[in-house]
Formats: sequence, structure tokens, C-alpha cells
Amino acid sequence: MVQGVYPPIITIFNEEGNIDYEANKKQTDFLIYKGIDGIAYLGTSGEFSSLTIEERKKYLEEMVKYVNKRVKIIAGVGDTSIINTKELISFCEYLQVDSILL
Repeated sequence: MVQGVYPPIITIFNEEGNIDYEANKKQTDFLIYKGIDGIAYLGTSGEFSSLTIEERKKYLEEMVKYVNKRVKIIAGVGDTSIINTKELISFCEYLQVDSILL
């Protein structure tokens, strides 16, 4: 069971509409500094529906590496396609995220 504070954070984009990894890392650091127990990436607040599967995988990989087990991670894997959802679940297993949000 997941317990504690896991904010569903937004995904920050730059002016060109691409994921701003540095801004997302700063947001992550701020939340960790404030004492959260974990972070929920790519939920409805995370703009998952605006991203391709490859963009979502790259984002999760970058953020999991950056967090480096400082807090737990819940990864959003929901999609309108069961094939995409299964692919994301497998990728999250590969990344060893703590939980998924379906």
C-alpha cells in the first residue's frame, strides 16, 4: 500500500512545446526538499495525453534517473490504447518504478 504525500505534478514545457527537463528537475528538487514521500509523474496533471509514448518513456527515464531513489515514484501509464498501456507498464518494470497509476 502506498502511504504518504505523493503530489501529482505537472509536466513543464518550454516555449517551443517540448518537455523542459531542467525545469522539471527543479520542480522535483523543490518537492523533495519540502519533504514529500514520493512523486506521481504523468497523471492527468502531467499532460500524459499530450505526449507520444516515446516522449513519455523518455520523460520517465530521465526523471527516474534524476530522482535516484530519493523518494518513491508513481508513474502514470494510462492510455486509450491497451497496447500502449502494456508497453508503458513493461517500461516501468524495466525502470523499477515503485508503483504505477492506471
